[in-house]
Amino acid sequence: MLENTCKNPIITDSTLRNFIKFVLPAIISLLAISSAGIIDGIFVGRYIGATALAAVNIVTPMYYLFFGICVLVLSGSMALIGQHLGKGEIKEASNLSTKAIIIIAAYSVTCMILAFFFSDNIASLLGAKGEVLQLTSEYIHTISPFLLFMGLQYLLSGITRVDGAPNYALTVLVTATVMNIILNIILIKILNYGIFGAALASGISYTIGGTLFLLRFLGKKAKIRLIKPYGSWKKFFNVFCNGFSEFTNEVSGGLIVLILNWIIMTEIGSNGVAAYTVIYYLMFFSMMFSYGVCEGLGPLISINFGANKADRLTKFIQYGFYSNMTFGVVIVSLLLFKPDFIVGLFIQDDAINTMDITLTLITIIWPVFLLSGINLLISMYFTCIQKAKQSAIISLSRSLILPVGLIFGLWHLYGLKGAFIALPLAELITLFISIVLFRNLTPKKVLN
Repeated sequence: MLENTCKNPIITDSTLRNFIKFVLPAIISLLAISSAGIIDGIFVGRYIGATALAAVNIVTPMYYLFFGICVLVLSGSMALIGQHLGKGEIKEASNLSTKAIIIIAAYSVTCMILAFFFSDNIASLLGAKGEVLQLTSEYIHTISPFLLFMGLQYLLSGITRVDGAPNYALTVLVTATVMNIILNIILIKILNYGIFGAALASGISYTIGGTLFLLRFLGKKAKIRLIKPYGSWKKFFNVFCNGFSEFTNEVSGGLIVLILNWIIMTEIGSNGVAAYTVIYYLMFFSMMFSYGVCEGLGPLISINFGANKADRLTKFIQYGFYSNMTFGVVIVSLLLFKPDFIVGLFIQDDAINTMDITLTLITIIWPVFLLSGINLLISMYFTCIQKAKQSAIISLSRSLILPVGLIFGLWHLYGLKGAFIALPLAELITLFISIVLFRNLTPKKVLN
């Protein structure tokens, strides 16, 4: 076991080389995943219209809820899988991975059945009305048969990275993204299949990605293999506890979208929801960069934590901080100095009202792009060192308790603008909480 540990390049190679090797593919992979939805938004907004774009946004909380369980299982299991690998326990890592796949497969099939047969009911629960209701239901019904492969792609992409094959994960996700672009062009622009075509394009691309990941997991090159699970399933409860903060981030994000959609529909209608959809895509794209940094760092931190390497942990966290801040500055610069160009990618030229609303919202929410990455990084660090309580405090603060309370409070005080001011304010307050918690649990304090 000791020999396997000493030979692990994650523990012995240059920290910067490891950071680039793991984080860069993870960033590109998650940006590829996020671009699938963003590309849908561009094609829907430009070739179908603002109402259809609003319908796609109405579906967003359903996605958050579905992927919430996937995030819970992946985040919680990756930390433990990485620690097993750090100790040279390959069989234990394979056992945990197999159980994770079984759970996600069963969960995805359940969601698939519910979404297929109850798409109208789900659309109504999400707040869709009138013409938006019909389009939302059509999108849910069309995407539902592909939920199994959506869940498998997400889970197996993470396992593939922790198994030491980040470049394979990158290749698969980029391939799926390219296929999504091609299918959007064919189904929406050329064949005019509308929102049905957008959902179908996404579903097929997820199926391609999930299948390619599954083939590697079943092949000979993988160290982590699909095996007959052994041991008590009760131990998997630790996975749920460890991944709870990331689950909170994901599901709470859907709740925030649901609340804001309801407020916007109440205040200004579907044009406002379409405007918020553009803002959401920009925030989602930025978040995926930060999540990419965090997911790439996950194996590095958990394995080095298992090997008691405090100095390496500190360097990895510093690299993550600089990466997230640099990206945030770039995004904010584009939003403040080239907003018309960014918004014009999603909105038709004649949708002047929707364009104006979007530009106004950008001037309010831009600080989120600078603050959120730091909070996510510190929360991820606590998850990887199994400090679930501290991680949960950060996650609940930034994604549920503060934003929900501030949205309703500031909405009643200042109207729609107040509801959006709540988002950067919640991130700022959470940042102070994160800094206090981190200073008490730095790598040297935890390991020494």
